[in-house]
Amino acid sequence: MQTANMPIEQTEDQISDFDRDSLWSLPLVMLPLQSKGLKSTRLVKNSQLEGVVELFNDSKAGRGHVSPDHLHKFFSGISNDDVNVVRKVSTLKSYDVYSLRISLRQIGINVENYDNLKLSRHKEGELQEYMQPFLSSLITNIFDPDISDIGDKIGLKENNWINIFYNPDVNKTRKHLRSIANKMNISLLEVPSVIQKYGDVYLSIAYYRQCLDDITPRVGDFVNSLAEIVQHQQIKNDFPTLDACKRIHRKIKHIQSTIKTQFLEFDESSQKMWDDMSPEKFKKFKEIVEGNHLLIGALLCALAVKMNHWGEKFPNPSFGGPMQRADFIMNDMSQGWLLA
Repeated sequence: MQTANMPIEQTEDQISDFDRDSLWSLPLVMLPLQSKGLKSTRLVKNSQLEGVVELFNDSKAGRGHVSPDHLHKFFSGISNDDVNVVRKVSTLKSYDVYSLRISLRQIGINVENYDNLKLSRHKEGELQEYMQPFLSSLITNIFDPDISDIGDKIGLKENNWINIFYNPDVNKTRKHLRSIANKMNISLLEVPSVIQKYGDVYLSIAYYRQCLDDITPRVGDFVNSLAEIVQHQQIKNDFPTLDACKRIHRKIKHIQSTIKTQFLEFDESSQKMWDDMSPEKFKKFKEIVEGNHLLIGALLCALAVKMNHWGEKFPNPSFGGPMQRADFIMNDMSQGWLLA
């Protein structure tokens, strides 16, 4: 679970793993800003899914959030250009690195260091299990199409799948690489670059899959709370609250269904590419995945932010009664969903 109680100071050469891997936190050090004070903070999505600058985040003092429109009050001498940059970025629907690669380009903001738009090495390690379909296809098509029990052979459980690369059958591998080069209409030397691009695309799928898996248990707890709330004696005739609960439940189901449908489309497109490899199929697979980064990122960001705030307010079923929970739903949980 992503927690918000993190140090926010950033430097030019150091962005925290938390911020690199987050759906809803963006360190401003990566943006072309002049104000050093502003660059040491970050943008975050608040409970209403609005982008705000976080000046401090303390377990006792709480969070210091400022709207981009009010930055002049907190940063002396800040330029209008800086304010406009932050204001533009604050409206983006997700701050995950894959969405940012697209959305920052769309709004005309250049990132000074492209490496800032990559997941942390720690996160890439965590995603190894989710990369199994890619690794299986890669090893099958390059090293040995006749290999069986691929999951066991690459040793994903022991995190040592890379071992299969150490002692490949050189003749078989060269033959398969030439076959891929011919199918893709590229030179043999270009094959590693194509494989790397495919791996980068699949890493984004793995990242989003893990995000959804991390959120799902919290969604289940929230939905259970909704069921208890709507059955409470004092709420049964409170039609605005009942309507809000039903609308949120429908929204959550729609988000989950939409994301899962996209994952199925990715899997089908990936399989078609490997079954009949060609430049056109690879391009189509890449376009399908990257073309949906903004949608999936936005939906997951909205869901993660809402579930995080619910979990912070009610960390277990013993915190807060139905009336308190209903009030939080009306004033916080039901707000901002249109931004997703």
